[in-house]
Order: sequence, then C-alpha cells, then structure tokens
Amino acid sequence: KNQLANAELSRETAINNQASSTTGGIQSVEDAEINLANARISLENTRNSSPWTSVASARLNLDSAEESLRNAERSYYDALSHPEQGPQTADSAYQQLISAQNQVQSAQISYFSAAQSFNNHDYQVQQAENQVIQAELALERARNGQSSTSDESVRSAQLNIDQINADITRSSLYAPIDGVILDVFISPGDSVAAFN
Repeated sequence: KNQLANAELSRETAINNQASSTTGGIQSVEDAEINLANARISLENTRNSSPWTSVASARLNLDSAEESLRNAERSYYDALSHPEQGPQTADSAYQQLISAQNQVQSAQISYFSAAQSFNNHDYQVQQAENQVIQAELALERARNGQSSTSDESVRSAQLNIDQINADITRSSLYAPIDGVILDVFISPGDSVAAFN
C-alpha cells in the first residue's frame, strides 16, 4: 500500500510538473533530491521487510512433519507386524499415518508459499534498487540543467503504478471454494500462510 501511495504521489508530482512546465531550475534539483531520498528510504524499507523468517519457520515445520510421518510409518508397520495386539491398534496407527501424510502436504504447501513470498521480496528489492538508480539519474540531469520530457515522467509514474497494482494482484489470496467469511483474525499487513 505504501509503495502504491508513493507511486501515485510521484505520478501527481509528474503531472504537476508537466502542467507548470517547471524544469531545470533550483526547484527541479530540490525535487530530484527529495525523490532520491524517498527512493532510498523505500529501498531500505523493502530490504528490512524480508520474509526470510517465514521461510525458515515453514522449513522447520516441514522437517517436523516429515519426522512425524516417518514415526507414524514405523508405528503402522510395527502394528502390522504384531497381529496379537488386535485390529484396533493397526487401525489407530493407520489413522495416525494418514494424518501425518496430510500434515506433510500442508507443510509443503506452506513452505512453497513462503519460498514464493521470499522470491517476490527479492523482486521487490530489485525494483526498489532500480528506482534509486532512476532517481539518481534524474538528479544528475536536474543538476546539469537537463530534464526528461514531462510526458515521459508521467508515463513512467503510471507504469510504476500499474506494476505495483499487478504485484498486489499477484499477492492476493483467493479461497479455492465458495463460501461466506464469518470471522477474520488477521489485519492488513499481517503475514499469512496456507492452512493456518
């Protein structure tokens, strides 16, 4: 949301610059310096919001679920090898085995989801680094009395907004079934994982 707000602010600034035709002066240099500072802050904020802890946690959960599955398999085969314990023991061990298999599948989904979030974060860091480079180049042009055309600035800002909206769309969660939401236990900005 912050990136989208910053991008919309950049677009409005570009439109205002286009309307007022203020280019190459002291104000333009100051604006470029402010844009560079904002781009650096955005980059630092993006780097600091790394989801690596959720990947590590998901990996630990997957390892634990796999260990539980191995234990359930041993218990099941042990129950089968001792028929004197009765069918209830084998049935119980079988149910634990099925439950452990389901837990592994759930943990795998959570791990892959966390890994995807981490990959998306890397992509966002690269975008923020590119924005810093773009802001540095704009500042250099402003200091040298050069300016890119205002139409290009507006188009660039709009493309940035479109890209952020596409990122938001890709990071949205959708339920695989139809239904009615009764309660929501998360807030905007909270991290979520599949099956939690």
